Amino acid sequence: MSTPRRLSAPRRKPFQSRPIESRLHCESLEGRIVLTAGISLDTTTGILGIMGSERADVSVVRSEGVNVVATISNSSGTMTRSYKLSDVKSIAFSGFAGDDTFTNNTAIPSTALGGAGNDNLRGGSGKDTLMGGDGNDKLQGNKGDDTLQGAAGNDTVIGGAGIDTLFGGIGDDSLAGSAGDDRCNGGSGDDWVDGGAGNDTMNGDDGNDVNYGGPGNDSMKGGNGHDLLYGDDGLDTVDGGTGDDRLDGGAGDDALKGGFGDDTSVDAEDNLDDVEGTEQEDSDDQRHGTAVTAVGVSFDASASAQITGSLADKRDRQYFTFQAAADGQLTIGLLPGGNGGWAKLSLYNANGLEMIELDPSSRPRSTAVVAVVAGSSYTLRLRTPGKSAADFTVDLKLA
Repeated sequence: MSTPRRLSAPRRKPFQSRPIESRLHCESLEGRIVLTAGISLDTTTGILGIMGSERADVSVVRSEGVNVVATISNSSGTMTRSYKLSDVKSIAFSGFAGDDTFTNNTAIPSTALGGAGNDNLRGGSGKDTLMGGDGNDKLQGNKGDDTLQGAAGNDTVIGGAGIDTLFGGIGDDSLAGSAGDDRCNGGSGDDWVDGGAGNDTMNGDDGNDVNYGGPGNDSMKGGNGHDLLYGDDGLDTVDGGTGDDRLDGGAGDDALKGGFGDDTSVDAEDNLDDVEGTEQEDSDDQRHGTAVTAVGVSFDASASAQITGSLADKRDRQYFTFQAAADGQLTIGLLPGGNGGWAKLSLYNANGLEMIELDPSSRPRSTAVVAVVAGSSYTLRLRTPGKSAADFTVDLKLA
């Protein structure tokens, strides 16, 4: 007879789990994959990864003493992680869909991908790469040699200090290089590009673009479309490209090239290389002073705006750009200053065509009314035909 043996339950290894908020995971929900936000540090590469979701994520990275603190929040809650500053070599943020916000308040290089949505991405004082993705995005590089790319949508791209590379992508974009030798490409659409200080390279690409070179020896090309190109101070190279363009080299010995189309040059002192159809304006408008000022003015259908300024002499110019917020009738009033001189005013549409000219030399005030279209850009130019300085006041009202 055999001796019965006692049966015992098999041993099992204890189940070990990690907190769910410390890792990125996917959940199946009605046939869809839903991403959950997360923060992690790859100790091998030193990459601090911040993964967003399909919600509107807000992420901030900052330094606190010897540590780096990363935070991400959305409608589901907030997550915060802290790591040693010496362990973090770079930052990578992915926003996915949603109107995301990323701010790097450190000197650590970062790469931020906004994904679809109207994103706001802000780099730090290091070398950053910001890509907005589809949507009306705002990208700010701040200090460092940054690369900013807007993609599809009406984007605002600001380089900041450093040698930056800016791409507007598809849409009506606004690009500002700021200080540094920047490269700016507006892409498709009616773009506004300001190189800022430095020796900048600018390309408006397709669309009716407005380019300001700023101080420095700039190289700018309008591309396809009816473009307005202003070189400002420095030895500039200005190429209108294809289309009926308006070329203004500004102060300095500039090289102007009209390109194909009926182009207009407003600087007789510059070297004009005409490919097809370029003409120069009258002698009152062929010499430039030491500065060209570009000031953005915006107002809605029920408001008014007033611009005041001074012109040094007949060589000086001042330019003001604005965009109409609604269809309507724009009333422009030009009032001369009290220093004995007077200014002439011209209004140009986005195609560079002169719509009106005001000259109050023979009367105390000159007024005109012109129809404007919502979303269209317009440029005011102020100049004086006299040899003395001239103050001016411009009143604008859209109704």
